[in-house]
Amino acid sequence: MKLTIDNAQKIGGAFQRLQEIGSGAIIQPGNEAESKALKKFLSDQMTEYAQDFLTCFFIVATEYEPLVTGVAGLLRRGGAIAARVNQQQATTEQPKAE
Repeated sequence: MKLTIDNAQKIGGAFQRLQEIGSGAIIQPGNEAESKALKKFLSDQMTEYAQDFLTCFFIVATEYEPLVTGVAGLLRRGGAIAARVNQQQATTEQPKAE
């Protein structure tokens, strides 16, 4: 079974709710049961979609991460060049005397 956007949103919502329960200072009577059910749901989902999660991780790590790093480096270099050009232009322009 393929991971769909709907299932991914359900998994994300379950993680968020589990974090909310865990960060609560006041323990509600149903929180323990809800927490247990959320952990079971997440465990089942992670087991069912493990191949999709791992595939996604490896694609990002091996393809997109180097690409983004390269683009970020180019943007930094371009910004540095533009800053130097602006600085040179500012120093070569003399204020006009009246």
